[in-house]
Amino acid sequence: MLLSLLLGLIWLSIALWFTSPYWVPALVERVGHANGFSLKLKQVSRPTLDGLRVGQLMLVNESLVLTVDDLSVSWTHPNSPNSRPPYTLLQRMLTLPSMARDPESDLLLIAVQATRVDLQSGRRLPMMLVPQDSTPASSEDRQAPVPERSGRKLAKLFEALGPEHTVYAQPPGFIPEIDLPFGLQIDATVKFDHLQVSANTGEAARDSDVSEQLGFVSKAFSAHVGGLGHRPMFLALATAGVLSLPSVWREYGKGHDTAQDGALSFSLDPQFPLRMEASIDQEAMRLDIHSSPLQAALSLGPDAADNAAWRLRGNLALSTAGLAPEFLLPAIGPVFMQPLPLRINEAAMELDADMWLDDSLLPHPIQPERAHLSADVTLDVSGPPGRLRFAQTLQLDREADGLKLDTSPGVYRLEPIAAWWQNNAWFQSTGLQSTVLQPWRVEQGAVNCSVERWQLAGSSLPDCNWPLGLSVEASQNSLALQLTPGAGPKGNASSADSFALPSSLILSLASSGQQLHELLPKRWSLNGGVEVLRPLTTSATDVWQIDLNDLALSFSNLERPEGSIDRLNLKIPQLHLRLPQQRAADGTFVLKAESIAGSGVAELDMQVRSEHLPVSEPVPITASFALETLKPTRAGSPDILLDVKALELAGLKLTARLRAVPEDRSAEGTLRLSGQPDRTLLNAALVDAVGELVPGLDVTPGTLLFKGAVGLDLSRPQPRWSAEGLLGLQQWQVITEKAEARRLTVSASLAASEQRVQVFSEGEALSTVSADLTLLGLPFPAAFVKLTTDLLYGPGRPPGSDAGIVGSVTLTKARIGAFLGEASLADSVTLPLPLSRVSEADPLHVPLHLRGIDLGALVALENEHIDASGTISGRLGLVYTGSSVQIPASAPGQLTADGGGRIQLKEAGQWQSMAGGNPQLLFAVGALGNFQYDSLKTSVIFDDDEWLKLDLELRGRNPEVMEARPIHYNLNVETNILSLLQSLEMTKNLSETLEQRLLKAYE
Repeated sequence: MLLSLLLGLIWLSIALWFTSPYWVPALVERVGHANGFSLKLKQVSRPTLDGLRVGQLMLVNESLVLTVDDLSVSWTHPNSPNSRPPYTLLQRMLTLPSMARDPESDLLLIAVQATRVDLQSGRRLPMMLVPQDSTPASSEDRQAPVPERSGRKLAKLFEALGPEHTVYAQPPGFIPEIDLPFGLQIDATVKFDHLQVSANTGEAARDSDVSEQLGFVSKAFSAHVGGLGHRPMFLALATAGVLSLPSVWREYGKGHDTAQDGALSFSLDPQFPLRMEASIDQEAMRLDIHSSPLQAALSLGPDAADNAAWRLRGNLALSTAGLAPEFLLPAIGPVFMQPLPLRINEAAMELDADMWLDDSLLPHPIQPERAHLSADVTLDVSGPPGRLRFAQTLQLDREADGLKLDTSPGVYRLEPIAAWWQNNAWFQSTGLQSTVLQPWRVEQGAVNCSVERWQLAGSSLPDCNWPLGLSVEASQNSLALQLTPGAGPKGNASSADSFALPSSLILSLASSGQQLHELLPKRWSLNGGVEVLRPLTTSATDVWQIDLNDLALSFSNLERPEGSIDRLNLKIPQLHLRLPQQRAADGTFVLKAESIAGSGVAELDMQVRSEHLPVSEPVPITASFALETLKPTRAGSPDILLDVKALELAGLKLTARLRAVPEDRSAEGTLRLSGQPDRTLLNAALVDAVGELVPGLDVTPGTLLFKGAVGLDLSRPQPRWSAEGLLGLQQWQVITEKAEARRLTVSASLAASEQRVQVFSEGEALSTVSADLTLLGLPFPAAFVKLTTDLLYGPGRPPGSDAGIVGSVTLTKARIGAFLGEASLADSVTLPLPLSRVSEADPLHVPLHLRGIDLGALVALENEHIDASGTISGRLGLVYTGSSVQIPASAPGQLTADGGGRIQLKEAGQWQSMAGGNPQLLFAVGALGNFQYDSLKTSVIFDDDEWLKLDLELRGRNPEVMEARPIHYNLNVETNILSLLQSLEMTKNLSETLEQRLLKAYE
């Protein structure tokens, strides 16, 4: 029975061996289908004791096609060539581990050779290459668990072959030891006469479209794997071939979605010779690459002296000499909307590294010595926008006493092509000027620095060749920066105090140039220093301290649509800032101003033009001020105190102390304004404001003084302001076409805002106006008014009002010198504004009290041929109806002489000749030739037809007439007062006028 079973097994093995070329391909294909891919074998030969051969092997899945031609696998015993490996394998399967073994037959050498290997990959392969009985799985299906099929049991089968005592440990090194079943030891060698690897970069693979493929073709490829089974493992690869770049990298072509999506496309020689050698074993991992632009050598392995450390050594050299590659920079909107072709005129880089790493391949914390990294970089790129060139050498050494950084002086050159940028829509929309299209040169000074620890600590500062410098130049624009510690490294670098803690870092700035942007001035300069002090660390935050020292800003010709600054010079001697670093809600850190303190006084000198100013000439402004912060009025940023020591503008000097609240965007404080305003600027402003209402206005200013409190609120769309205090004007002169005020003096207690003006009466000396007036040529000296006002204008006017000013002016006291006497208000008067509010239905009553009016001056106003003396007093009640001024007949004005006086006609002979033969006129002329009155009474009526009516009663005598007997005159006079005031001279027909009046007197 046993013999029959043994013979049956032998017969079955022989049958399988003879029929293997027929059933093996079918079995392999079914296994592939069960595992989701297509695997086909062609021209399979019968296996021998020395190996096997397959004419062609093809493996296909969704994104991979592998084709191997003339694949042969052979196995031998290198130490026992006469032994057959299948016998050894069978013997090992039947030999117990405790039994003796032949060490010469433990090692198997497997050799794999192929004449051609072709590996293709892509985003998606044609459906004809996908196994028809297996639908390609989607991305979601691949993530879901897949039911186990028969082919998937292969992995478990190989797992079961391993002995139970196999331990996959990780000794120090790259490759762990792998124990094979039955104590076997295997080395494998793979050689391909022709290896072709390609990756499709398009959306679909096209066999004929090689321009879409990134490919590598090798004429010789070898791989050697050794150490399988109780020995240190190693893997070595070597190949030499040609690397081909796809067209989407070499040149941009329409229709390539990848390039349009932002891929960087190159225009290079499509064939790059490439030779590569790589090895990995217990000791190290090594990689050597040699090609036309690139050569690199890299090794990484455990340190022999420290099993916990890894040592990385390598060098890399890149040079495009003789290649002149081009690449297409993808569109970067809105700067440029089409890809840009650029050429690399020269690109070279040399990199050397030697450093120790920890298990995470990070810089080792306890191995500071012998770490070295150096780089030498050169780049020259040109294209339609311009050309960029720079060269730099860098060396970084980690030594026992710290980290050392050395860089050579660097020169960077940027040469824009003006024609391209000036035709660029983005450049035209930015407001940048042609000045920025000048060649730029950036120079960075050499840097030699060292620190005590691998990572910089807050309490240490690198020991460098201070100062560190950077300069930028472009035509007439220049910038120079210098960085220096405020107090720090001094003396020999090896001395104990070489890492003395610095108090600060100082950045010195010197810059000047021409206009770079339309919003910037035509010429500018900025100089000064910025000192950053070590942050003060608290339990909650770090507080940064920054000092601005000797800042000087100057520029000229800053143009704006609403005006310009012709010149500005600003000097700030020192400003100290405290900026706490706080964590925001999103986790980021922000700096907020905690305090600002100034040392010294800042100075400002400028000339401005503005459409809001009434003159076209530049207006000079000078100021000196200081800044500091105060405790905030509420939670948030601190308040800012602006102390204006002096501000001079248009002849005026301003001093102020204002407290600004940033959270509310408001400010308030005290202000003092004094001086003599510039006459030209003041008249231009007044003419612009009220010129149409007051023709012929001309103001000669005297002195001005305002002292009070002001406020400003910028939190609203329409800013609000307010001022309250005392206003004083001295020795002003105001002239119009019909009036003149000299020695004008104003003293007022007022409150004003953007919509309201109020004048208060507090005390005898406040809210008064005095001047010497002249109206229509008539003098009214010593005019005096005490008043209060409440006026609304601008946004304060009632809705629907078309008047410029709405409100009222109340005259509590008013007096004016008139005809050597005085006219004053008998009672307070309130004038409504605008005066159009006065009407006949609601007239304005102005009661006047006349005292000591000189009769001679009053008579001389009408007739210079009459001489009179004495004074008169009384009351006049003026009524303004909106269209006229009246003294109504219902309430005529009453005037009486304060005592006796005299009336005398000059040139009596002429008066008598004009009287002719009329005895009554002759008597009147004779009596008035030297009339001495004892009493004088008159009644005054001024009706709406502009006629002045006087009823005059005279009682007295003429010593030369009728023996000085008493004479009683009743004289009625009517005249057009406006015509009288305009002419201010007697009518030419004096005789006719006198005759008419005398006749009326005796009727």
